[in-house]
Formats: sequence, structure tokens, C-alpha cells
Amino acid sequence: MYRQVWIDEEQRKYQKILWRENPDDELKSYTLNTVTFGMAAAPFLAIRSLVEIAKINEDTYPNESQIIKHDFYVDDLLTGSSTIDDLATIKALKDIEIPRLVLTTASQEIQMHGFCDASEKAYGACVYLRSKCEQNKYSINLLASKSRVAPLKVVTLPRLELLGAVLLTQVMANLQQQLRLHISSTYYWTDSQIVLSWIKATPAKWKTFVANRVALIQESTNISDWYHVKSKDN
Repeated sequence: MYRQVWIDEEQRKYQKILWRENPDDELKSYTLNTVTFGMAAAPFLAIRSLVEIAKINEDTYPNESQIIKHDFYVDDLLTGSSTIDDLATIKALKDIEIPRLVLTTASQEIQMHGFCDASEKAYGACVYLRSKCEQNKYSINLLASKSRVAPLKVVTLPRLELLGAVLLTQVMANLQQQLRLHISSTYYWTDSQIVLSWIKATPAKWKTFVANRVALIQESTNISDWYHVKSKDN
């Protein structure tokens, strides 16, 4: 992907290579004209080029433009559609099947519920979608989950619970961005009342470890969306 992106002619002089086969040969000068592996800016330049292509073709190919903007991770594409006609235009997914249906066309009042928990060995988070269907029935499906091994350095259980809350915050934020659905309400659940007390107070009250993570959570979520759940129900 990098080699398909041209460098501005004025900037190519900074990618000059001096080369000779052996010490007795005359030095030869080469200039790399494309984005080069190992350059600090290479990932950004490659991704930025994709986004620019999407902008240029937005009027002609509106659907494809949105896919390029939102469904690429570096040069990997993962996308889909709710209609067969649209899927037929996405050749990269013609052989891929996703058996689990999370939402139906009749889904409404979609809620996102996230749960976090921790032990001495690990911490994790999982997210469910709860949607109202026809005849006042409700559908609940697991959407995503993620776990992390506890740090090698000994950390107290409340701090591990806080790391789980941070992980849940990150997972929920990513899902809301990727799904592009209207979520009527979001709920963040933890069985740690200590973590809840940290989150609902100003970060300045706590020591650095707790303060930094509470600040991150408060920047990404509404404090009123955090709730307590009994450990046996979590």
C-alpha cells in the first residue's frame, strides 16, 4: 500500500539513497518516489490518501466513499450491508458469511449495555445490544467482548476493576463509532462500588493512577450512565 502513494517532488530529496555494490565502485544516487516503510509518517500518509480518495469520489460513489472512510483499518477492509444488492457490489466479502444476527429490520429503541469485571489474574468487558421488537418483545444479543491479563506488577483489586472500566469505555466508544446506529441509551455496569465512587467524583481528589483513568472515563462517557450491578449478576 505504501508504495502506491507518491511523495511530493520537493520532498523526495529527503529519501535519497547512496549505493554501491562493493567499496571500489563509484557511488550511485537513488531517490525513492513513494511512501517508504519505516518512516514515522508512513501509516498516516497511506491512510490519509485513502480518505482523500473517498472525498474526491464522494459525489460519484457515495456508498463506496462511506465504506472507505469508516470500514478500513490501515489497508484491511471489513464491511457489510443490510441488503443483498449492496453486498453484491462488495467483492471482498462475497465469500464471507456472518451467521449471528444482532439486529433485525424491526428493531427499535436500541440500548447498549456494557459490563466490566476483574479478578487478580485478568479484567474484561462485554457489550450487549437490547432492542425492542414487534409485539413489545425484546431481543438481547452479545455484540463484543474483550479481556486483558492483569499487569505483572501487583495491583489492588479496585484498581484492576478500574482498568476494566477503562476497557469498557474504549470498547463502547469504538462500537458506537463503527455501528453508526441510533442508540437510544447507553449503560455502563460495574460491580465495584469503589470504582463507581471514583468515577462520580472529580479526578483531582485521587492519586495519579486513579485520577488519570477516571479523567479518561469522564471525557468519553456521561457519569450518569454508570450503574452498579450485584457481583452475582455481573
